[in-house]
Amino acid sequence: MNTRKTPLNLMGGPWKEYGEKIKKIVIKEGVTSVTRWAFEDCMNAEEVIIADNVFAGTGAFNYLRNLEKVTLGKNCYINKDAFRGCTAIMEISIPEGATVCENAFFSCTALSTVNLNGENITMESTAFSNTPYETEKDNN
Repeated sequence: MNTRKTPLNLMGGPWKEYGEKIKKIVIKEGVTSVTRWAFEDCMNAEEVIIADNVFAGTGAFNYLRNLEKVTLGKNCYINKDAFRGCTAIMEISIPEGATVCENAFFSCTALSTVNLNGENITMESTAFSNTPYETEKDNN
């Protein structure tokens, strides 16, 4: 069994020509990072599942306009603009030990619910800029 930790380090990924057919993206245990713009061609993806301890790079999943469901693993690191412009996400749960950087969910215009599940969660103040959640949070 190969236990080597492997970064997913292909801009556009080897799935580029199949991007329009991909509906679900699963980052499995053993992958340590997803680099910038890795899934930019997966425009019809509806779900992203990220295992524990994964670094999601800048823009890794940005502008996936059909993306509705995101499952984050514990201790994941969501870099800036990772989910920028994913306009169908309505709810996200941030797990224990997660780090969510500036503008990680920028312009996710359907996002109104953010669940914080656990301790040691680090979130930049601009993580949810230009979302209904930001407006709701600021009004409370």
